[in-house]
Amino acid sequence: MMEEHKEGCCCHNHDESCGCEHNNEHKHDECGCEHNHESCGCQHHHDEENCECGHKHEEKYCCENEKENEEPLDMKASYKRKLAKKDDEISKLKNDVEHWKNEYYRVYADMANLRKDIQKDHSEAIKYRLEGFVSDLVSVLDSFEIALKHDPKTEETKNFLMGFKFVHSNLLNILSNEGIQIIEPKVDDKFDEKVMQAVEKVQDDGEENLVKEIILKGYKLHDHLVRPAMVKVSAHEVENKNEENGESHQDK
Repeated sequence: MMEEHKEGCCCHNHDESCGCEHNNEHKHDECGCEHNHESCGCQHHHDEENCECGHKHEEKYCCENEKENEEPLDMKASYKRKLAKKDDEISKLKNDVEHWKNEYYRVYADMANLRKDIQKDHSEAIKYRLEGFVSDLVSVLDSFEIALKHDPKTEETKNFLMGFKFVHSNLLNILSNEGIQIIEPKVDDKFDEKVMQAVEKVQDDGEENLVKEIILKGYKLHDHLVRPAMVKVSAHEVENKNEENGESHQDK
C-alpha cells in the first residue's frame, strides 16, 4: 500500500532507495542528493559501486585532463611528427645562419684586403709619380754637371756659371723635396753594383773593384733607382781592346 508523505519530507516521489521512510518513486531531478547527474556539473557516468547515492547511472567522461590522456595514439604520433619536422627546420635555419655568417666574414676580410691593396697602390702611385719625369730630367742635370766642371776664363763666363750654379742648386732642392736622392760615390769607395755601373776598368795593383773615377752621378726616387752612377773601377788586369783589334788586322 502507498503511504502518504510525512510533513517536512524533502521529496515527493520515493522508492525503496530513498532516504526517507516513504516508499515512493524516486526522481533525481527533485531529489537533493549529490549525484543528481542531470543537474550536476560532473560528466562521469557511475555505477552503483562508485555512486554514493546507490543509483545506477550511465558512465561519461569527467574532466579535460583525463580526456587528453585518453586521446588516440595516432594524434600523439602526429604531434611527434610535427615537432620533429619543426626541429629539422630549426636545425636547417641554424646551419643556414652559420653558413651565411661565415660567408659574410670571408667577404668582409676580402674587401678589407682589397681596400688595403688599393690604398697601397694609390700611395705608391703618388710616391713615384715623378719617376718618369726625373728619368727625362737626368740628361739636363748631366749638362749642368758638365758645364760647372769647367773653370771660367773670362768675367762674362764666370757670371754665366754663377747663374748656372744658382739654377742648378734650386733645381736640386726642389727634387730633394720630392724624394730625389743623388748617388755620388767617392774615389776608392767599394763598388756597389746595386747603385753603380762600371763603364770602364782601370789597371791597379791594389784592391780590385774600387771606384777610381766618377763619370756621371746617379739618382734615386725614394727606394727606386732612376739611374746608377757611372764610374771607373780598379782591376789587376785590363784588356787592351786597341791592341787586340790591331792583332786581328795583322792576322788578316
